[in-house]
Amino acid sequence: MRIASQPMTSTDPAAVPARPDRRAGKTPAQLWADGIAHLEAYVAEHGHARVPGTFVCADGMRLGSWVMHRREDRRLGADRLTPERIAQLDDLGFDWAPPRPGRSVDDFAQQWAATIERLVRFRDEHGRLDVPHRWECEDGFRLGAWVSRRRTDRRRETPTLTPERIAQLDAIGFDWGQANRGTFEQQRWANAVAHLAGYVAEHGHARVPHRFTCPDGFCLGLWVTTRRVDRRHGRPSLTPERITELDNLDFDWGTTRSKH
Repeated sequence: MRIASQPMTSTDPAAVPARPDRRAGKTPAQLWADGIAHLEAYVAEHGHARVPGTFVCADGMRLGSWVMHRREDRRLGADRLTPERIAQLDDLGFDWAPPRPGRSVDDFAQQWAATIERLVRFRDEHGRLDVPHRWECEDGFRLGAWVSRRRTDRRRETPTLTPERIAQLDAIGFDWGQANRGTFEQQRWANAVAHLAGYVAEHGHARVPHRFTCPDGFCLGLWVTTRRVDRRHGRPSLTPERITELDNLDFDWGTTRSKH
C-alpha cells in the first residue's frame, strides 16, 4: 500500500478514519521529535507554520492538535516545553498567537509597523539590532522571538516576508544572523545525513519508509520525504552539493511503497 507523503486536511475531525495509536510505544523524546518532523514537513510544503487546528497529516498525525497543545503548554508554563524546545519551534517560525477569526490585513500591517518602532527603539538604546532571542519589551512583546521568526521567514522564503518588508528591515540595520544560521543549518543537515548513512549501512539501501524513526527519535522517513518535496519544488535550500551528497548514498528520489 502506498504511503502518502503529502499532508491532508479535514474540517471535520470525526471524518478522519480511525487509525492505530501513533503514540503507542514511543518515548516522550520520540513523540517530540515526531511532532517537530511533521511540522518541518508542513513548513517545507506550505511556507509557514500557521497550522490549522483541524489539520491532519496523511499518516494520521494530528498536527493541528499538536500545535495547539504546544501553545497551551507555553501559556501554562508546562515543564515539558523547555527553553530549548521553544527555541526549536521558534526556528521553524512557530505561531504562538494565531490571528483571531476575522482579523484583517490592516491589523497585521499595524502590528508590523508597531514592531518596526520597537526595533528602532532597541537600536537607539543599545546601538545594535542583534536582539537576544529571549528579549521582551516593556509591554511584554517578545521582540527577540519575533526577530528569530523573521530570519526563519527569509531563510525559507516565506511569502509573507515581502521584498518591501525585507527592504524596510534592511533600512534600519536588521541583523539577519546569516553566519550563525548557516552554521546551525549545516549542523542539522550533517546530523540528518549521518542518520541516513547509518540506515544505508544497516539496510543496504536508502529507500527509507515514510514512517521510519531512528532509535534516538529522529524521524528519518519524514526527513527523506521532505527532501523529495524540496527537489520537486526546486527549493534553494537543497543545493546541487546537497543533492550530490544524497546521490552518493543512492538516495531514492521516488516514493517508497514499503512500510516499517
